[in-house]
Amino acid sequence: GSRQLDENAYAQGRPQRMRFHQVALNQVVQAVQSANQDMGARTLEINRAEYFVRGLGQVETLKDLENAIVSSNEFTPIFVKDVARVSLGPAERRGILDKGGAEVVGGVVSAEYGENTLAVTKRLQESIKRLAEGLPQKTLSDGTISKLTLVPFYDRSVLIEETLQTLGDALFFETLIAIFVVFFMMRNLKLSFLVSALVPLAILFAFIAMRIFDIEANIVALAGIAIAIGTVVDMGIILAENISRYLDENPTGNKKELVIQATQEVSGAIATAGLTTVVSFLPVFTLTEVEGQLFRPLAFTKTFVLLAAIGLSIVLIPAFHLLFVKPKQSQNNVPVAGVLTLLLGVLTLVFGFVLGWALILYALMEFFLFWNKPEVSSVKKIRRWTSLVILFGVLTWYWRPLGIGYGWISNGFMVFLLASFILGGLYLFYKSYERLLRWVLDNKGIAISIPSLLVLAGLFIFINTEREFMPSLEEGDYLYAGGAFETVAQNSSTNDQVANIA
Repeated sequence: GSRQLDENAYAQGRPQRMRFHQVALNQVVQAVQSANQDMGARTLEINRAEYFVRGLGQVETLKDLENAIVSSNEFTPIFVKDVARVSLGPAERRGILDKGGAEVVGGVVSAEYGENTLAVTKRLQESIKRLAEGLPQKTLSDGTISKLTLVPFYDRSVLIEETLQTLGDALFFETLIAIFVVFFMMRNLKLSFLVSALVPLAILFAFIAMRIFDIEANIVALAGIAIAIGTVVDMGIILAENISRYLDENPTGNKKELVIQATQEVSGAIATAGLTTVVSFLPVFTLTEVEGQLFRPLAFTKTFVLLAAIGLSIVLIPAFHLLFVKPKQSQNNVPVAGVLTLLLGVLTLVFGFVLGWALILYALMEFFLFWNKPEVSSVKKIRRWTSLVILFGVLTWYWRPLGIGYGWISNGFMVFLLASFILGGLYLFYKSYERLLRWVLDNKGIAISIPSLLVLAGLFIFINTEREFMPSLEEGDYLYAGGAFETVAQNSSTNDQVANIA
């Protein structure tokens, strides 16, 4: 009677069959795993040749799983088909890609090593446009056309273009600020533009060197160019101011000889200062692993800019004085500066730059001085204050430290405060430099102890710092890196199936 009850229970379903054969669930799982598992059985030697013996557990059909042995009862094997139903079913889903609340299919395009990422992205965008024309579409019942589209989920060209724009803005602002500061200290607009012109020229030579030596122009490499700009301007200021001093103190002397003497006096110091900065970056070239790959381009670009600045300063600034700086008694005879500035201003306006208006205003000032011919002292004052106002207006218009949301007056006031603070400090240092120098020479021990303490503090921090320095990069875009792309790419097909054991 009990056997009959068990057989009735056996016919009701799989759990009852498992109970009837006294089979647990983990035994079924282990049997399925063992049926699809490769097994090794050492070797066999036949005719002095060894053969590896192994059992292949590759499951090809459902019958292979059905005939997997779970256990035995009185020398009778119990198969998986005796306690479970084996059938085909959909594969288990492992991920989903969501775009704006809709389920989509995604993919990742990777550039080859050494390729220009921006160029690859541009070509990919062109390919997507061509593919979009042939994608399927259909007309819905309400007349709406539904078409399959390719939508960029994460476009790296945005980061690259914003980085280049940031570098361009930084170089432009640094050039404007350099012109403003140099003019304030030297009171000569021509020399201010000359010194500031070293910045784009040195950067151009740096890019040429990067091309020759195959240095990748990544974010850190471009940052090396940006941080070298201050040193580039310093070299030009030293040489230009020394030549101007020689010419002012000897207005009737031989200009060529004066320029050569002034250049020879400070050219050695300029080269030494620049090469000292280059040498200080030599330890960066010894970095390895990720740090080396990240910071070596910065050391290369900064070195290229400094070397270019040394050569350009020694060559261009003396040549500029010989060609364009006229003796005081011959100035204002022909408004050459006004004509050239006017033409440059009109050309700048054609390309849509507001800087053109500033150049045109300066040209009008030159024409005014040519027609009225005031005294030399008045000419200096008019040029000085007009140039200062023009530079202040251009710096306010392009910089806008408070942001575009604030008006021109508010940004101008902020520029005035910042310029007053910085230039005021420079002016006070300029006036008290002689007294500070005398104090340092009279108190050598105290003066040397300050940089010595800084060096010791740096060594202490270096020795006690155990973590590696890797700067973070905030791109401003969100990208979920949880494997959604890969799982969608694998499971997007409707033909993916697995065997269900129930």
